[in-house]
Amino acid sequence: MAGGLPDFGTPEIVPVRAGCAPKCNKCGRVCPTGAIRSLPLDIKRRTSIGTAKHIDTICLPRSETENCTVCHDTCREVGRNAIHFEDRMVYYRNPEDEWDEISMLFEIPVVDPERCVGCGMCVTACNRANVRQRKVLPEPAIKVKPRKVQVLQKV
Repeated sequence: MAGGLPDFGTPEIVPVRAGCAPKCNKCGRVCPTGAIRSLPLDIKRRTSIGTAKHIDTICLPRSETENCTVCHDTCREVGRNAIHFEDRMVYYRNPEDEWDEISMLFEIPVVDPERCVGCGMCVTACNRANVRQRKVLPEPAIKVKPRKVQVLQKV
């Protein structure tokens, strides 16, 4: 409930806990107020509720810390394929030998906003793998920016 009292009772996805699984549409079927529309699965899968975006200073490959494919692999597993990689070669000087250069290839994850529906499954996976299990991040390195949806009242 980020918007305070005006948003009280408004449903929201909290991807750190759980994303919106693409094979599930129970929310719309069980919502007692109709705030979540009941959509057939094929339409629900095509409905965009937001867009994911990496946090450059936290994301392991974007901050040139280590390669990580968690968000990409999860997005692919759920059938979205909205995250692809761009290669970035980084060169370092060997501190023990000024003539020796060390290079490392980072696969930088990039979200395709045309394919991303904002389900948050990537956030859930990053939180589980990198925050809770490996404890290498303070928070997930990817967030979902919700898309404002106008709720139309029945006439």
